[in-house]
Amino acid sequence: MKNICNVLLHGRMIEEYPEDTPYPSSLWLGKGKQCKPLHVVVAENAEKQKIIITVYHPNPTLWLSDWSTRRNRP
Repeated sequence: MKNICNVLLHGRMIEEYPEDTPYPSSLWLGKGKQCKPLHVVVAENAEKQKIIITVYHPNPTLWLSDWSTRRNRP
């Protein structure tokens, strides 16, 4: 949980999904244990509460080395 909080406090938003339901969400990039990149998808409700949707280490076959740019899909 500490890594997730760290991403949301010190990471950066790399994508926004304003049309997501039931709440708009966004993808955040930060560092996890051993400085590994970590992606956190989080939604925010009307009361400004953050809801963690998913957390994962980005796959290098899907992301460029900056971990914030998606590779072109076929």
